[in-house]
Amino acid sequence: MIHESSSWLTEHLGHHESYWNDLKAELNAKFQRPNPTINETPITQHILEAGEAVGFQAPNPDHRIENIPSYQDYQNYSDRQAKQLYQFPTQFNSFGQRTHSGVSIINWDDSRLELKTRCSVESLEFEAVASPQADGSKAKCVAVRARYLDSDETDSFTLTSEGKVILCAGAASPRLLMPHREILQNEAISQQVSDHIVLPLGIYQNVDRRPALSCRGASG
Repeated sequence: MIHESSSWLTEHLGHHESYWNDLKAELNAKFQRPNPTINETPITQHILEAGEAVGFQAPNPDHRIENIPSYQDYQNYSDRQAKQLYQFPTQFNSFGQRTHSGVSIINWDDSRLELKTRCSVESLEFEAVASPQADGSKAKCVAVRARYLDSDETDSFTLTSEGKVILCAGAASPRLLMPHREILQNEAISQQVSDHIVLPLGIYQNVDRRPALSCRGASG
């Protein structure tokens, strides 16, 4: 895993570089990756030595955020500076166990969460916002409509004004978003699909405040 250059993100997507760096730091802290320079494997040492021998720069710790590398924009740098090695934290511990292969943004021990299964997200409901939000959005999701597979009954989960939906629906994402291309002002939705992963559905609901839902859906 390596992050795109913050300067590139600023140039193409807006916001200040510090905005992207802060987001990277928040996400990377959740991964809890170890320092990649500690307990280097023989193959890592060999690659670093071989790379430096042909002119590559040694990994720069300033190019890592919470131990995960962040690509630097070298278009204005010299050729030598552009040949930069990036050292990644390993996914394995000293016993060969894969212990750092993912991160969960859900606190599964939170008593406010209610896990729903055997249901399918049928549609999302969007409303236009009076003025663009901080991230530039001109519409927001206000509800998620789901159908229970065992009873065939439907239910609608309404978000609060600050609520957000985390859409992790794989190949179903274009199907859920396509009806809203006009209000989202994004005609590129569903024009190109490269993600065909089918994931199980779950709606994670905060039963006290009902502010946010996370939808993982399978394509129909």
